[in-house]
Amino acid sequence: MKVNKQKLEESKKRKNQRGQTMTEYAIIVAMIALIAIGAIKFIGEQSKETFQNIGNELQEANENYDSTE
Repeated sequence: MKVNKQKLEESKKRKNQRGQTMTEYAIIVAMIALIAIGAIKFIGEQSKETFQNIGNELQEANENYDSTE
């Protein structure tokens, strides 16, 4: 009887450890996702600004070209 009790307790410990590990993995995945979203947002804002500057320069160049004709 004592052997069965020990096996049962060991089995419960393993199940608890598996659940704990899955929770830790979920937290890590959530943190990575938040960091990725933040990086994409930052890069997107930087890219938007760059393309706006390019567009403004092209428009200004076009206006200058039109005025010389």
